[in-house]
Amino acid sequence: MSNPTGTAAGRSGAADQDQQSAAPLPNTHLGASHAAEAGPRWTVEAVDRLRDLAKEGVAAEVIAQAMHRPLSEVTAKAAELGLALRPEERST
Repeated sequence: MSNPTGTAAGRSGAADQDQQSAAPLPNTHLGASHAAEAGPRWTVEAVDRLRDLAKEGVAAEVIAQAMHRPLSEVTAKAAELGLALRPEERST
């Protein structure tokens, strides 16, 4: 029983595929295209401001508006820093 492409060639092809899959992928994990969609980088000053506003008890949505950043970005950074943000105040 022989492989139409040849036994050795069939194995070689599998080895080539393994080597290709082991090759490093382009740096696309949160790469340039994602970075362009994200807001501005967090500077030391912006982090300090976030910390100050959080310590003052300013609501998360107010902080996001004041810092001109999406709420999700502010809450994610606060979580990364271990800061507790006050939730939005609801009117009754």
